[in-house]
Amino acid sequence: MPKVILILAFAFSGLLAREEDPIKTKKLPVINFSQTAIDFESGQPVFSRQTMATLNVQRPGSVRVIINDAVDTTVNKKEIELSSLVELSEGTYTVLIQGKDYQETFGFTIR
Repeated sequence: MPKVILILAFAFSGLLAREEDPIKTKKLPVINFSQTAIDFESGQPVFSRQTMATLNVQRPGSVRVIINDAVDTTVNKKEIELSSLVELSEGTYTVLIQGKDYQETFGFTIR
């Protein structure tokens, strides 16, 4: 009897180990900057005015992009230059990306 219980325990542990973690397989959007941050303010990176910011959406399909109170639009591209949506001048920016099953927020400052 103990051998049967041991075999069943190994069988169930193997099934649980094969189950995929949904957090690891989820592909979330990222913002790539052309230059490195020159400083950090309140936990947010600070970039120079010459820095270009590109939003890369990992999943195909439409996503809603909200930048501060200036932009609220839906885009279907995998790569979006943020300066095409809003003029990135000196200031602090909050970028909210809403996809089908995710919502990501990014913050940065241009100085």
